[in-house]
Amino acid sequence: MEVANGDRSPTAWKNPTCIFSPTSANDVSLAVKILAFTGSKYAIRSGGHSPLEGWASIDNGVLILMSEMKDLSYNTADQTVRFGFGNLWGDVYHYTETLGRLPVGGRVGTVGPMLTPGGGLSHMSNRYGFSVDNVASFDVGTHSKLKYAMLIFPRLCLLMEASLLLAHPPSPISSGL
Repeated sequence: MEVANGDRSPTAWKNPTCIFSPTSANDVSLAVKILAFTGSKYAIRSGGHSPLEGWASIDNGVLILMSEMKDLSYNTADQTVRFGFGNLWGDVYHYTETLGRLPVGGRVGTVGPMLTPGGGLSHMSNRYGFSVDNVASFDVGTHSKLKYAMLIFPRLCLLMEASLLLAHPPSPISSGL
């Protein structure tokens, strides 16, 4: 259960039957299709802080662990940071801090970026809004029809490969590193 629970919040500790670590949105899509076809219970984990059953972990079901999807890049032209959902906010902040920019993300570095489609409260929210307000785009691989549905049903983010957020100059109090 080390991989299942690791350094995640104790409120999210469960006992999954199987753990799957995809490397692309298409891997996740195929897994979800198989799980839906077989009627299997599943959960997806980015950072693993949600205590809700079926969100960050699951008892007696399949845990889709996003930890292998760690793309991280910055585009200076449009001042956006692209990150895979296997990163934690601390990973994203440490990367963008060296560039003199910060995205509007989670207040704690050990939280995963899956909080973004559900809103995402940040230390920078008073100035720039919620994390979701700063989304330039969601990379949904071959699932382009889901772009708007994800804002209504955040659990659909499990089909996302990455997110592209605007990155702002840091203020004196910016992030939860």
